[in-house]
Amino acid sequence: MRGELTETVSSIEELKTSATSRLDEVEKSIKSTNENVAKNAEDIVALQDSNKSLDERVNATEQSIGFNRNDINNLKPRVEQVETDLTEVKSRNIGYYFGSESAILTWLSNEENTKLLGVGVCLYITGNPSVHYVWNGTSADKVVILTEVVGGYMTVQNPTGEGSITMNEN
Repeated sequence: MRGELTETVSSIEELKTSATSRLDEVEKSIKSTNENVAKNAEDIVALQDSNKSLDERVNATEQSIGFNRNDINNLKPRVEQVETDLTEVKSRNIGYYFGSESAILTWLSNEENTKLLGVGVCLYITGNPSVHYVWNGTSADKVVILTEVVGGYMTVQNPTGEGSITMNEN
């Protein structure tokens, strides 16, 4: 029995040593975990701050995009109107050719013809570079070019003697 008792005491001592060793390991593990938590706490706070900053930037960007969409939507009708106006201007005649000055005056006497004219439209006499008319919005002003004073003027060229000049073929 004494042998059994010694053996039991020895087993208890081994168990005690093993338990103490494992307890030391657990304490070291807890200490290491606490150190890591403390070390990572700063990183976690920094990460939270970074995320907060990122959220603020995302919100600001989304708001800016919203403003830009509103600006674009507000500008669309204006751009469409400018495009319409430009198309209308390009389609207008900016000059008409006539065979004589009396043909110009006859043409101007018809109100339907004057509705076609915009301010600044020129009425030319084919082959006569010294006389033309410019529409001022209500009537045509006669322009006489003094070739001796200005040193010449480009001759109006139109093979048919009648017709119009358009602003732009595009």
